[in-house]
Amino acid sequence: MLRDQLCLRWKRRPGKGFNVRDVPFVSLMSTELHAKVQNRSLSATIDMLSDNVLLDIFSFCLCDPAGPPLEQMKKWQRLVHVCRRWRQIIFSSPRRLDLRLTCSYGIPVRKNLKFWPVTMPVTIDYPSPNDEANIVAALKHTRRVHRVEIFASPSFLSKVATVMQKSFPALTHLGLSLDWSHLDGLIFPKGFLNESAPCLQYLSLGMFLITEVPTFLLSSHNLITLKLETRFQDNFISPEAMAECLSGMARLKTLSISFWYGDDPVSDLFPMDLTARIILPSLTHFDYVGHSGYSEDLMAQIDAPLLIRLGMSYYGIHRGSQIYVSQLSRFIGHIENFDQPSRAKATFQDGVTIVLDYLHRKGPQASLSIFLIPASNSLSRHILDTADLLDELFTTFSNVNHLSVNGTSVVFTGLGSDKWLPFFRLFPAVEVLQLSCSKKKRKKKVLQLSGAVGADIEGTIDEMVTEVLPALHTIWLDNEDEELLEDGPMELQEFLSLRQSFGHPVTIVNTQEELEEKLEKLESHRNGP
Repeated sequence: MLRDQLCLRWKRRPGKGFNVRDVPFVSLMSTELHAKVQNRSLSATIDMLSDNVLLDIFSFCLCDPAGPPLEQMKKWQRLVHVCRRWRQIIFSSPRRLDLRLTCSYGIPVRKNLKFWPVTMPVTIDYPSPNDEANIVAALKHTRRVHRVEIFASPSFLSKVATVMQKSFPALTHLGLSLDWSHLDGLIFPKGFLNESAPCLQYLSLGMFLITEVPTFLLSSHNLITLKLETRFQDNFISPEAMAECLSGMARLKTLSISFWYGDDPVSDLFPMDLTARIILPSLTHFDYVGHSGYSEDLMAQIDAPLLIRLGMSYYGIHRGSQIYVSQLSRFIGHIENFDQPSRAKATFQDGVTIVLDYLHRKGPQASLSIFLIPASNSLSRHILDTADLLDELFTTFSNVNHLSVNGTSVVFTGLGSDKWLPFFRLFPAVEVLQLSCSKKKRKKKVLQLSGAVGADIEGTIDEMVTEVLPALHTIWLDNEDEELLEDGPMELQEFLSLRQSFGHPVTIVNTQEELEEKLEKLESHRNGP
């Protein structure tokens, strides 16, 4: 709002100034101006503000760390064109205002590089470049380049990599990605950045063939974010080399490793008894996409005790290959915030997603997500695979009291309790079960998912009531799923009747408010009068 107010008269004639009545709250930022306009009959202009007050206002207007670089540059360029005084104030404090010259589409790069101050950092931001001359011209200013973000074809990025085989001492942000339409990857060149990038804090490399650790990465000890994505796992550095590379990154907070295709060469020796594992003391976010063999070899060599977000996506299950998680289980066991999950969500939609939430009264809220990518729509196979994986990962889910099961693209019909029992046995402490499905498939398919808790009751009544979900007291249906109680299959109604007759009643709620009210009453009953 303040920036918009200040922009009201930027197209005024020089010397006319702003009328304070157009910027009513500027006076609150300046006691000196406030004193001068106590008498409302006086006309005051923004030119009455001191340099320091104007600098505070400019800093407020330009402060947007997450904003696109090009938009940030346009903001300060509009300011410096107002008058000579503003230009002097802004150019005298480039660090405080974080002034950067952005090279992107529609910008006369070569002209700007000569016109603007030579001390101004350069940002190169081309999400899909076709302006080779300007990019090369900007990259030649090696001491001024702070940020490079380019998404292009292999041939173009090959030229960029050739130009960047020099030292870039001020470079803090580097993102290079190949256009996904090109199947052929680009071998990452040797000598890149003159094999050193001491100030680099952000690195993202997409679709390169990285057969060995780039030398400059071994010296990038100030990295905070590292993202590596490639098509073929076979053309990527080994888990041992990756662990060695990570060993010097004490400040690393975000790590992402992704593969699209490739076999899963499983090591003959998962190093089970390593005593000198690499500690990543600052890592809080870790995402992995690929086969489990690579992740197991890597996780056997590292620990990240302060992790709060862990995401694992596994390929290979559609080929019938085994998913290995023994080292993942060990890795999770060494994370301080991953003691016992309190909530779990299972989604069966184009695969299986399991999300475990670790809710702490003190400390950060943590979460673990696991995504399995199968080939068929066999829900029974999905359920059994998920149950086996979770059973291998965790010894118990005794603290999970809220479980959500959602399905939108698989058919829930035709399933008996024998398919769901292994899954629900993992959650003996669940009190609230949330069931939901998409609108399109609701009437036909949804709560045969109730077969998860009550189908095929003959011969298993005692087991269903006393062993599976023994603590369950509430089933939460979305508002739009309430019709299932009347139009849906009989299994849910029969299940509710059985729980009632065996002294384990279950209540149906369909809003968050109803659920909270129900839980509040139960808590009051437990604590007594």
